[in-house]
Amino acid sequence: MVSIPELMSFWGFSPTSRKGDFLHYRSPLREDRNPSFWVNTQKGTCGDFNGDRIGDVINLAARHDHCDIMTAAINLADMFRLGSFTSASLRERERQAATPTTTTTRTSNIYITHVQPLQNAALLQYVQERGISTDTAKKYLQEVYYKTSNGDTSRQYFGVSFHNDKGGCEIRSKYYKGGTSPKTVTTIKQGSGTVVVFEGVFTFLSCIEYWNSLNKTIPYDVIVLNSLSNIDKANFANYATIKLMLDADQAGHDAADRIKAHHSNVINIMPQFIPYDKATKDYNDFNDYWRKHI
Repeated sequence: MVSIPELMSFWGFSPTSRKGDFLHYRSPLREDRNPSFWVNTQKGTCGDFNGDRIGDVINLAARHDHCDIMTAAINLADMFRLGSFTSASLRERERQAATPTTTTTRTSNIYITHVQPLQNAALLQYVQERGISTDTAKKYLQEVYYKTSNGDTSRQYFGVSFHNDKGGCEIRSKYYKGGTSPKTVTTIKQGSGTVVVFEGVFTFLSCIEYWNSLNKTIPYDVIVLNSLSNIDKANFANYATIKLMLDADQAGHDAADRIKAHHSNVINIMPQFIPYDKATKDYNDFNDYWRKHI
């Protein structure tokens, strides 16, 4: 079975600190500028300092991908080329997930109820705090309202959404980081022979703002991975040059090496802005760079 740290690394998260058997990360489930997610490496469990006890690696994958236990297990087996899980073990996990206990967290499914142009004042303030102008945000993001089966199903939430190539979307707000299936990349074509690859939506939007500050526009095609786990879903065929703007952390460095191993026309331009030896846990992506230099 894959470990939680291995899955976190696959998603592009590196531990910010370690204390004994505990690793600390930024949460993969919500916006988290101050690392609040913990992993107990001895017990193979994880949770959040806000009191949310998630459970083992399959529970975490189910929560992250907003799917049931069986689907999460199958997805993990596919991602890590693991041996098949037995039907009996999966049925037992589903039974445990459905049994109310003080430590079991139900899997979460998002139901989109409404999508509209971005105009909510709280969301506009959120994107502005991330260094993104209203005009840029309205061009690339939408305002989405959704419900979740985890908790009060009558309660409605909202966030900004960034749609991918298969109709799923990444949802962000000041308090939430997640999305809907299917999970894949977002491709923005402009007929260029060069593509720029970003890890997440806010690094992409920050680069838009950077070019705007130079009175220029990005002349290249763009692929936003939305997660490092989507690298294999990106289509780099027919591009003469691949420019990488992945995060300046170990996961981003490893992902860049992975792309370079399969393509000879790769240029990593992120070190021009944040050299790897200058990156910290609070300063390691282009959104961090842009907000510091606004």
